[in-house]
Amino acid sequence: MTWPIWLTLVCVLAAVLAALVAVALGRLTLPGREAAGQTQHPPVPLPPEPHAEDVELVRFSLDVPGYERGQVDQAMDLLAAQLRAQEAQIARLQARFVGDRVSEE
Repeated sequence: MTWPIWLTLVCVLAAVLAALVAVALGRLTLPGREAAGQTQHPPVPLPPEPHAEDVELVRFSLDVPGYERGQVDQAMDLLAAQLRAQEAQIARLQARFVGDRVSEE
């Protein structure tokens, strides 16, 4: 084979190899497949004044490369637990405040 043919073959091989690596790393999606094997869901944002239940319903759009789903889920679970605890404490304090006001009357 002559030199230009070898150069062409090497370039084609390099392009194919780069595409395979991109697909394997999730940077490139094949037609008909979602990024990194994920299914696409419509996003569900937080309301302006979120409660713990709202955090559990939040869904983000997927993007390539995106975030590590497990890390996002862990952070959202922690946030929901914190909000739940704070909401419970607020409810206890409000009940105690109302109880104190009733006993004063």
